[in-house]
Amino acid sequence: MAFRMIAFCGLLGLILFISSCGCREDEFGEQMIIEVPVSTYPDQDTFQVGDTLWVECLFPKVLSVKDANGKIVLEDFEFRTSLGFSEVSDTIEQFDSELEVLERIGTVDILPLATALVYPIGIVEDTMHYQFKAGFVLSEPGLYWFFFNTPDYLYEDYEHPVMYTCGRNRRSSVNFFHQNPATSEEGYQRLISETNVEYIPELTELEEYKGGGCLTFRVLE
Repeated sequence: MAFRMIAFCGLLGLILFISSCGCREDEFGEQMIIEVPVSTYPDQDTFQVGDTLWVECLFPKVLSVKDANGKIVLEDFEFRTSLGFSEVSDTIEQFDSELEVLERIGTVDILPLATALVYPIGIVEDTMHYQFKAGFVLSEPGLYWFFFNTPDYLYEDYEHPVMYTCGRNRRSSVNFFHQNPATSEEGYQRLISETNVEYIPELTELEEYKGGGCLTFRVLE
């Protein structure tokens, strides 16, 4: 009887020790989608060659998480975000129109990829907010698809507390939903109905379009 009591106490002590070394996982889970407020203006579906599309970010360090009640704090966080413009009126998506950039807050780089041309942006952090502002001068006529892109694979080796649910338990993915007031279902339907690039209607869903803070617009001569 005494041996059983000693064994029970030893087991209880081991459980308490393990529990004290652990931690409680947060509510956001293994796959987290952070909602990032962004804006583009002027809010219109037709531009003229020479017009400027302005892109702006101004948001606090406490952000909402999609499908969760709580909020998450992003302090000293590196947003690895790019902007994309593709011309989609023909059967091939064209990325080769390099735009004049007007930097106001933060930085804009130009990154030619094998099948695309993207604009990585540098979002500036201050004591309370993250900020970015730049204008893109539209130089060629056509039907354009504009989007924000923050690929989760760019964070596979990124070290930051937000990448973990608890202790050293790393999330399987951290994604971003770009909340742009100018993004609309009408813009999505226009992209799907007017583009001649076959794979865009097949592969692009409305939720993905919204999460990219996307726009569809024409540029006229």
